Amino acid sequence: NNGTFNFIAGTLNINQASASVNTPIVTGNPSTININATNISLGSTSSFTGFNHQGTLNVGANIVTLNSAGYARLGVLTSLAGGSIFASNGVALPSGSNLQGFGSISARVIGEKGAVIEATSSLALGDAVSPAGFNFDGELRTKQNVVTLISSAAAGLGNLTTLGLGGSPGTLNATNGFVVDFDEAITGFGTINSANTLAQHATINGTVQGNSAGQPITLSGYIK
Repeated sequence: NNGTFNFIAGTLNINQASASVNTPIVTGNPSTININATNISLGSTSSFTGFNHQGTLNVGANIVTLNSAGYARLGVLTSLAGGSIFASNGVALPSGSNLQGFGSISARVIGEKGAVIEATSSLALGDAVSPAGFNFDGELRTKQNVVTLISSAAAGLGNLTTLGLGGSPGTLNATNGFVVDFDEAITGFGTINSANTLAQHATINGTVQGNSAGQPITLSGYIK
């Protein structure tokens, strides 16, 4: 395809390993992209709409690279089942979009209020060489799992971060610290692990509230 691959509705199945669609991909909300093989490359780094998806992206246990001159835009639902998403210029979750599953997004991650990330097992998010590796304004749910936020500076948490599920605690790892702004909150049951040093401190200006005295939130690092 020498132009933009634009489809409003329907399903695109990628079935061959190392397949590539190296042209801008723009989709509508009813669309679905199924990654049924690994080492897939989608989109174009020469366009700011290199990957602009509004529908469902099912990655499964595979590896996919999303190419765009700006952030690769994720749609209403992105699912991972042990797979990985790479994106040289990062991924964006607009309001109303959802990411669910386990595996990794090895790229800068941003998201608007109204976006949701929910782990179903261990999940790693962010870019280790970027100071904006994880800067998310939406809702993050660890449930009873381990979620690791990767950034060379403090990770930016969103309007609501929820740890644990019922009586099972969740864990959030933020090696280089994290920031909870004035209108943001952390709630639930579990542990947030961050460095216990001033240089990599966590900043909490918002609210941290555990479920109860028996189901607290434990902060292990240096807190400002």
